Amino acid sequence: MMKRATVAWFGIGMAAIALGAPACSAPAKCVSEVRPLPTSAEEAPPPAEPAAKEPAGNETKVSEGKADAEPKTKMRTYFMALLRRGPAWSAEKTPEVTAVSKGHMDHIGEMAKSGALLVAGPFLDAKGPGDLAGIFIFGVASIDEAKALAEADPAVKAGRFTVEVKPWFAGEGLRVNP
Repeated sequence: MMKRATVAWFGIGMAAIALGAPACSAPAKCVSEVRPLPTSAEEAPPPAEPAAKEPAGNETKVSEGKADAEPKTKMRTYFMALLRRGPAWSAEKTPEVTAVSKGHMDHIGEMAKSGALLVAGPFLDAKGPGDLAGIFIFGVASIDEAKALAEADPAVKAGRFTVEVKPWFAGEGLRVNP
């Protein structure tokens, strides 16, 4: 006896369908094939030959069964600073907190204007001490440069935030801040 399964060929979409959650807003467009699942090795079809197609996203182009050297999307290393609520974080609106917050926002603006900071923003679900509070994504040459920029933030210096910087690999051209 054969069972039926839906197979979606879109990264997270497959996990969503497997868990019973909708894969996208238009599931019919997300599902590329519906086929019976084999119940034994004898029923399993032989592996299909890869279809010739244009790559999408960061896939590598395929020609004659070999990957071209140059991926369609160029990738590069960025540096992501994870800001957490620090030991001096407080929800109080004191003159000191207001001054530190202004300095923090000014520093973000300066880093963005220089081109070093590409993305910045808060997490909306921070509730307690040590929670992730926000991120900076830097397009600089080294992790040391990213750390220096993040640690120069007045809110980090004041202990309202702590910072951890990680290298992050993503498509070239990332930019949210104008």
